[in-house]
Amino acid sequence: MNETDAWRRLWWGSAIPTLLAGVVAVAVAGWLRGLDGVIGAVLGVSLVIGFFGLSLLVMKWTAHSDPMNALGGALLSYVVKIVALALILVVFRDTTLFDVQAFGITTLACAVVWLIAEMRAFLSAQFALVSSPEHGPAAGSDEDGQARL
Repeated sequence: MNETDAWRRLWWGSAIPTLLAGVVAVAVAGWLRGLDGVIGAVLGVSLVIGFFGLSLLVMKWTAHSDPMNALGGALLSYVVKIVALALILVVFRDTTLFDVQAFGITTLACAVVWLIAEMRAFLSAQFALVSSPEHGPAAGSDEDGQARL
């Protein structure tokens, strides 16, 4: 499996279970809370897929860069997501546009589903974790590829 297929498998392996959980959450929210619950649940599913999808995209972009750049990209995307989530929660704190309980529960449930599905997809995606000769020696090794202690 080439790397593009592995990333695609990671994306779809995470997104499909989250979308399925989202459909269930939207149905339950609609049944329990009506249209406001449906709107809140749809926003929650959208938030999770957007935020976690952004993280995957950043990691794909930085996968072949220096490990410190990859870490910086991951941390930056995390900080941006936390700030954006805080702004969303502050702006919609007292909203009547949607049911905030349905939004919160759906967001939490879909985040858990995404993380579990992403771990499962990652374990089956067969990412190369060791540098091949054309990419240079692996971290923690000398020029000949021998491990340094």
